[in-house]
Amino acid sequence: MKIILVEDDERLGKLIKEYLIHESEVFDIVKTGVNIAQQLEEKKYDILILDVMLPDKNGIDICRELRKNNVNISILFITALNNQIDKIKAFESGADDYLTKPFDFQELLVRIKALVRRENNIESPKLIWQNLIMMPEEKKVVYQNQSLHLTPTEFKILQIFLETPNKVFNTENIIDKLWDIDTIPTNNTLRSHIKSLRKKLEQVGLDKEFIETVYGMGYRLKTPSITNQPTLENNSQTENKIISHKEEKLTLFMEEIWLDNQESVSNDCQTLLDYIQGKKDDISIDDIIRIPHNFVGFLGSIGFSYAGEIARNIEAFLKENKNNLKEEKVQLKITNLIYDLQKSLFPEAKLIFKKNNQLIGINYKVNILVIDEDQKLADELIFFIENPNIDLNFAYTINTAIKYINDYEYDLVILETQWKNQEDRQNLILDLLSQKQDKTKIIIYSKNDDLENRLYCSKYPINAFLSKNNSLEILWQNIENVLGKNNDNSQITSLYDILIIDDDIRFTEVLKQKLILNQLPVNINIISDSETFLDEIKKIKPHLIILDLEMPKLNGLDICKIIKKDPFLQSIPVLFLTGNLAEDVITKFIEAGADDFISKSKIDVELYPRIITHLNRYKKS
Repeated sequence: MKIILVEDDERLGKLIKEYLIHESEVFDIVKTGVNIAQQLEEKKYDILILDVMLPDKNGIDICRELRKNNVNISILFITALNNQIDKIKAFESGADDYLTKPFDFQELLVRIKALVRRENNIESPKLIWQNLIMMPEEKKVVYQNQSLHLTPTEFKILQIFLETPNKVFNTENIIDKLWDIDTIPTNNTLRSHIKSLRKKLEQVGLDKEFIETVYGMGYRLKTPSITNQPTLENNSQTENKIISHKEEKLTLFMEEIWLDNQESVSNDCQTLLDYIQGKKDDISIDDIIRIPHNFVGFLGSIGFSYAGEIARNIEAFLKENKNNLKEEKVQLKITNLIYDLQKSLFPEAKLIFKKNNQLIGINYKVNILVIDEDQKLADELIFFIENPNIDLNFAYTINTAIKYINDYEYDLVILETQWKNQEDRQNLILDLLSQKQDKTKIIIYSKNDDLENRLYCSKYPINAFLSKNNSLEILWQNIENVLGKNNDNSQITSLYDILIIDDDIRFTEVLKQKLILNQLPVNINIISDSETFLDEIKKIKPHLIILDLEMPKLNGLDICKIIKKDPFLQSIPVLFLTGNLAEDVITKFIEAGADDFISKSKIDVELYPRIITHLNRYKKS
């Protein structure tokens, strides 16, 4: 294969060449496409890899001119621009394929080979995984001599996994690759297609989790266990080992590239900051925008996916605010994003923003997005949260919320789940936020407090679920807890003692580990013999007691009654954790004087904020 790459980012160009050089007899890189037609005439290439955003002439115009002049070469766009309009422009200009940065290098190679085969009329090779054989040209899938009858969408989804079998795809990745399907599915319909595909694969004898779910990340092909498999699977495993070896070499090269380019990346961050502060008048805004644009592809491709997303947000924000970059709010927003980028890449770095010759640290700035059609709540929150470090943003419609989540980064999102005539779209918000769970916390604050809604939301990585029957004070306590601002005076600043009384040792150990992982400011004490509880209470002097209902010697209701009748103990909050929340049981809890009760099935959603709430109340009493 003879490949020519037009890419102005030297760092990413080296990375692409390193991966493809062994697959090609010729690989040339140029930084501008101004004279590309002449180069294609002088030298025969099989494929042109073209960036969209180039310094002198953009890739769309270059592609359009080449097609106008009847230049017959396969053209693959690689770009950080990932919206539908840009894709349409690319294909209308004459592109053969389109790949969004950052991309998987194995997928890049597959796309290139497919285009070259198409151009040279070479038969497409079979795709094999665990004795499952796909023949893309024939639109045929066979497993152990059984043909699978798949819809076009199911076939394309399976092909996506088989072409890059070691990659995890989120729903957005898959939808992006279904471009040539007549009807592009939504997240919900995509999940339905995958469910149907799994069922058809299972019917012919494959594992029902042949396409497995990777929680919080997406889907991938399930790696087969290493046994004496038939020849086809052994061949597949051999190919996978070759791919893995190649990936290991690429990883090492990525590490070297990063070490070689840390200084240049740091300098580019400083250039961005200097421009925002008015110190770089000799650079055009287009050149400034190109810095984060190039970061998206380079950083994302070497494993800094979070940093790549921040760079994408910086690029988008600069484009949107070209004409008002001197506004203080705009400057502060971009500076915050640059700080986040630096912090992600260089954890020890500190970023300070100058204003009126005063140094203002932005280390503790918190961005919160409130998604709620109730504008009254917005007014109440603005009045209630009088903290200059809290940047409150509001989205009153689902469409606005989706745009904000796609375009900006937030430390916390507060979400209402009951919308007039938009219930079928609210899951889009949760799907988007699930992809950002490593950097964005989620609190549900909803009018819809029924069990079905709580169960639905608990399937997503939310941090707390609160009914709007709770006051703003309770909401604020949960905000503080979720964001972990333990340096704030209004929060718990020392360790508190919790006593757990439960005879199920396995459950209490799991509960202890969950409390530790959630970094609650507590010392955890556990007793399994309920008859010794009084001695333990006097010794530990707990600030909160968590009780099980059913225990062999002395049940939780009796313990609670004893505590609440003792004038020296009755102020200690008592919280029941139980698997039985029948109406008559709840009545017994109330009669015994319990302060709270939670189902054991909901501890991940409800327990931690409830603990903080009770400890705060106990502290004030």
